[in-house]
Amino acid sequence: MSKKVQLRVAANLFGKSSYSIFYLLSIPYLKDLLGVDGVGVIGLFVSLQVIILLLEGGMTSAFIRGLVNKHYRSQGYKAEQYILSYGIVFICISLVVGLGMTLCNNIIVSLFSNSQLYTADELFSVVRVMGWVISCQFIILFYEAIFIANEKQIPLNFLNVFYSFSRTLGAVFVLLYIQSDLIIYFYLQLIINIIYILLLHSYSWLLLIRKSFINALREFDLKKLSVIKYERSFGRDMFYISILSAIAFQSDRLFISKNISLYYLGIYNIAYALASAPTLFTSSLYNVVYPRLIKLGRESLFDSIVFFKKTFDIIILIIVPICIFSSINSGAIIYIWMGEVQNDVSKTLKYLIIATLFLGLQVIPYSLQIAREWTKLTVIMNIILLPILLTSYYIMSVNNYFYGISLSWMLYNILSFLIMTSYIYIRALSIKDLLKVYLKVSLSIVMTAIIGFVFKGYFVELSRLMLLVMFVPAIMICMSMSSLSFLCINKMSK
Repeated sequence: MSKKVQLRVAANLFGKSSYSIFYLLSIPYLKDLLGVDGVGVIGLFVSLQVIILLLEGGMTSAFIRGLVNKHYRSQGYKAEQYILSYGIVFICISLVVGLGMTLCNNIIVSLFSNSQLYTADELFSVVRVMGWVISCQFIILFYEAIFIANEKQIPLNFLNVFYSFSRTLGAVFVLLYIQSDLIIYFYLQLIINIIYILLLHSYSWLLLIRKSFINALREFDLKKLSVIKYERSFGRDMFYISILSAIAFQSDRLFISKNISLYYLGIYNIAYALASAPTLFTSSLYNVVYPRLIKLGRESLFDSIVFFKKTFDIIILIIVPICIFSSINSGAIIYIWMGEVQNDVSKTLKYLIIATLFLGLQVIPYSLQIAREWTKLTVIMNIILLPILLTSYYIMSVNNYFYGISLSWMLYNILSFLIMTSYIYIRALSIKDLLKVYLKVSLSIVMTAIIGFVFKGYFVELSRLMLLVMFVPAIMICMSMSSLSFLCINKMSK
């Protein structure tokens, strides 16, 4: 990777990790302030947010791609007119979502079952504010897309650090000193989102959009919105991918909330927050790798493949040891984080971390797939696998087998990884390269598992502080062993 790309990856990692770290630190406090049911409501809010964001219909990816490729020029549009066209659509969707959730709060409240802490009236008030918090996300997506397309990840992620701290630990501090109330928590989220939008707008206006945007605004008419229709094919596939993926990602929480209890949803949300932490690096890479693969693919197909293979090796080397070691020692992680052993969280966590591993491994192949517009595979794959996943969720939840939900999610991600990588490598590289990737992943899993079980025996007798001190060096040992195996595989294949 070039120094510029490395710097952007570091900036994305800094921004993404800040949110995850702040969020993980805030959860024990939120559990004490709002109860496990409160954490469950926040988890369901996150699920609803992801599902409702489907209304953007893949426009964010199409918008980024259009800005990078400058396709709007072939239609006789300026960049500012193109940006303004998308901006108007995002604002309209945002308003529809805010009003829609306000009018449909009865339906949404019905998803909150068996709450012992909150009355129906309290939940109605929460949902109304929740709707406008979610509506703000469409405006945020629009501005963040402008930053990403212009490869301005560094200023974006500095702003993101402020945003991440404010809506996690910042909100906790306010609850501690004012009142520990769920409705106050969501009002804080709304205020923080509005401030973040204003900051994004100010930076975009001053450094990216500039004065020429004013002329575009004067010349604008509604016919300019037709520029979006020229990208409808790519956008349509992205819309299908977004719908199917979001249903797969968030339906687990809906089944738990409806058929088991809000308490167990809180437990699941706590475990999921920890399990998602290892994907910091993979999600950070996506915003850098995706636009880079578009540019390299336009200039040199060979360079884009080389870049893809190197970044994929880095992902495997980092995420496999972290996830496998953490899954084996999930009980130790809970003890380090919360100061007590919680078997419900620990059992759920070990399955969710493995699911996170195979989800993270899909990021780079997915980036190449979207950059090359090979979107049909993911649509077909989800059409086949999603009904199986939802059926599994239903069977597990109605039989109150709570751990079966996380086990189903794990198996779904393993199958998705195998299908996606097989397709990408057979189409863009070779079967030999595919087998090398599977061999690297397998060896890394086996070696990390051996080391993980050895350390697990010692971890039982250690204090919370010593566990924290030993955990990172242990993972570094796993990474070192994996890197040696990678070197051997690469030499043998030449």
